[in-house]
Amino acid sequence: MARLTLSFRDRILKAFSLDSNDCVIGREPGCDICIDSLAVQPQHARIRSVDDDFVLEGIDPQSPVLVNGKAVEDAQVLQEGDRIAIGKHELRFSAGTEQRDTPETVVQLPSVAWL
Repeated sequence: MARLTLSFRDRILKAFSLDSNDCVIGREPGCDICIDSLAVQPQHARIRSVDDDFVLEGIDPQSPVLVNGKAVEDAQVLQEGDRIAIGKHELRFSAGTEQRDTPETVVQLPSVAWL
């Protein structure tokens, strides 16, 4: 499952699962991800689930949203590890698709014959 990890000054504050098709990020208490900061607009950005992708859009053109240091013009498909700057906070995107299974290792021991 995709996740966003909220941080401020390199300190992790909270992690959010993206389990709905539409996620609003902003300062309003009704937002899916609420960031209590005057540097964040009441409704600052939106992330939509489109097919197998997550697409980030800015809501207020006067308040930029940055992904990896670059302003999002219209919409941007998020990639694993993307850093989203909203106000003075950062959200790190994790698609949640990485495999954590360790490949099976087979070790053959030499046969020992007892006489």
